[in-house]
Amino acid sequence: MKTVSTAKFLFITPLRGTQTYATEGHTIYSQSKVPEKRESRSRPRIGIVNVKTSGFNQDGAIVITLQRTVMVCQRGHAPVIPHGAMK
Repeated sequence: MKTVSTAKFLFITPLRGTQTYATEGHTIYSQSKVPEKRESRSRPRIGIVNVKTSGFNQDGAIVITLQRTVMVCQRGHAPVIPHGAMK
């Protein structure tokens, strides 16, 4: 048996601010934070997680900032798939 992580993107919102363009040859790093999480009101064993992510170039300048809302299974409630079912 294998436990599978599942997530469903509900929303992805680009955030405005001072940003620099990324060009070919740049190295991009990212940092994500979870400012908010809660249980789903309508679906038991499901959580709603807000994640804010910023992307930086090699000089530390922000090239993208976005916030996404993801629906995930709560710990211990991920679907179990029989061994060999996924190839």
